This record gives sequence, structure tokens and C-alpha cells, in this order.
Amino acid sequence: MTCFLALNNEGSAAQPVGVCGGGGTNAAPIKIRKADTNVLDIRSRSTATSGTTRGIYFRHYIDGTSGECGRFYVTSNGAANDIHGVHNSVSFGASGTCTGEVAATRSTLEVPNATLGGTPTAVLAELNAAGTSTDASGPISLVRGTFSGDATGVAALEDKAGLFCIDGVTVGSGNICHASNATAELGIRCWINNVEYELLANAI
Repeated sequence: MTCFLALNNEGSAAQPVGVCGGGGTNAAPIKIRKADTNVLDIRSRSTATSGTTRGIYFRHYIDGTSGECGRFYVTSNGAANDIHGVHNSVSFGASGTCTGEVAATRSTLEVPNATLGGTPTAVLAELNAAGTSTDASGPISLVRGTFSGDATGVAALEDKAGLFCIDGVTVGSGNICHASNATAELGIRCWINNVEYELLANAI
């Protein structure tokens, strides 16, 4: 196992990947054998009564080419059970509550004060086929939603939950929510194969 910490280093042939720190390589990764073990484990607590605190803050500036602030990658080399590239959770203690937004995952695309080109989106879901034999033995989807936990609680959630929620919009001609071209219902714009379609919605 090889680990290192090198500050103020722009990278070198001897240490080309992790500029500030890291460990292991694809050929010789850090190995763990004990069940329920984390390679990196940080636990923190905030007692602040105002402002915003974060467990980790990364910000990456790009002056050219492509990039990502974070990349998480799981590779299965055996008979795995459940696999997740990233698992984000929000939970509440006995006295915990929240009066504002609660989201296990939040993605924000900050659109500049200019015309943005490319294919911008706040969330990108992708299914990548590895080769000509790629297939699925059962249902496969870009997005999957599930209800889990206490059966009574799930029943209560099902009475209130919706497939998705869009806030801050104005219903109007040409807007994302607009009167349907076919009926008096609402139409929600989407694209399939670069063709514009409408998801029809009825008030209930």
C-alpha cells in the first residue's frame, strides 16, 4: 500500500495523479479485508446556530479543457450484491427536524448571465453499453424511484408523494408549463431524440 501527502505540487511523472494526496493505483489499490470497513472515514458535528456548515468543501477551477470536481467509481470484480457509485442520505435524530428544503442530493447548474451553449442540464443520467453483447435480464431505467421502510409510513407517503415537483415556474405560452396544444390540460415540455413532446397533466 502506498499513500502520500504532497502540498503545493503540480504533479510529476513519479506522482502524476494525486497532486495533494492519495493512495494506491489501479494495479495495486489499497486493500481492505474486514467487513464494514471504510478506506476513508470522517465523522463531524456542527453546533453552529446560524449560517451553513459542511463536512467537506471542494471547489475546482477550470481554465481550459474538461473537468470534474469529484469522481466516484465502483468496479465489480466479483459476485457483488448491491452496488452504488455514490450513496447520499439525510437522516433525523430523535429531536431533529427541518423547516426548509430537505434533499438527499442537490444539483445546481449556475447558468451564466449570457447565452449558454452545449447541452446544459442540472442532472445527467446515462446508461453506457460496454459492447455488442450488452443487455439486461430485467427492467433497466435511467431513473428509478422506490418506497422503503415502515409499511404504515410508506402508505402515508404514497398518499402525498408525486413523480416529480417543479417550483418557481409560470404557466404560459412557450413556458416549460403551458396550456396543452391538444386540450385544455397542462402540457410539460420534454425532448425525446431531440423532438419536442408534451407530458399531459390533469388537475385532481
